[in-house]
Amino acid sequence: MAVLESKLLEHVIVATLLLPEQGGSPIFLENHQITSVSALTHTHTHTHTHTHTQGIKSCLVARIHIYRTQELRSLNMKLILSMFVAAILLPDVEGRRSLVFPMQTSSSFVELTPAMPLSLDAFTLCLRFATELHLPRRVILFSYRTQHADELNLWREADGRLALILGEKEVAFFVVPELGPLENQVCVVWELKTSRTTLYLNGRSAVSQILRQGHGLRPGGRVIVGQDADAFLGNFDAGESFVGEIFEVNLWDRVLPSDAIQQLSTGKCFSYANVIDWATVKLTRHGNVVEFQES
Repeated sequence: MAVLESKLLEHVIVATLLLPEQGGSPIFLENHQITSVSALTHTHTHTHTHTHTQGIKSCLVARIHIYRTQELRSLNMKLILSMFVAAILLPDVEGRRSLVFPMQTSSSFVELTPAMPLSLDAFTLCLRFATELHLPRRVILFSYRTQHADELNLWREADGRLALILGEKEVAFFVVPELGPLENQVCVVWELKTSRTTLYLNGRSAVSQILRQGHGLRPGGRVIVGQDADAFLGNFDAGESFVGEIFEVNLWDRVLPSDAIQQLSTGKCFSYANVIDWATVKLTRHGNVVEFQES
């Protein structure tokens, strides 16, 4: 029991527990620490948990809504305890994963397989990367293209600005400090309803832009890093390729709040990326790309 309590003390739990029983009002717990295993016995709910790696540490991620009920069913309690204890006792998820693009080429890229089609009316895209490519070299950071058009591209432009391009025509430019050769995190959020587009560099936001796309992202494309596809997985230009290391790519189908993005920039986990989750996404490497996995 002491081992379990120690494990619980190490994790900040944010979770959702749903019970089909009636009665009681929900209590949302966020960024709270459970200080003893006995605290679990007061939870009158059914649990869903998810574990994945975010940054250097693995973490336990969930969301908890607690419904107070008149009585506690032993079956529900057993399910709660078994799932929670199993999650805590699982060995740590494999360490930090990264992709190294060692040289400029027109053939090296990595395809990421999303968990769902990219038919999105809103999104949050976050990347963590490092590159030693100097200005005025233009660099592709992320590319999503269908057979007929670029749907979502993120660039570092030749003048140092970061650019989000939707549908080949709508472009938002963001003036940011020069990235430099060390690791940086870039997040960009967009939603169709308001057209508001905001870019965050290492947790700090640039001035929001208005990107009037008129429609959401279209499904049926391919997501790649390392190259800009001017055709469907083809016509790569070595002079625009990514050279450096990519530490994370995460994509959500919604706009994350600014405080959540600030937490992400410090390496904290708080939310499972439901479209592309770096800890679990399938990576298909092409050319001279090396994948590393820290223990």
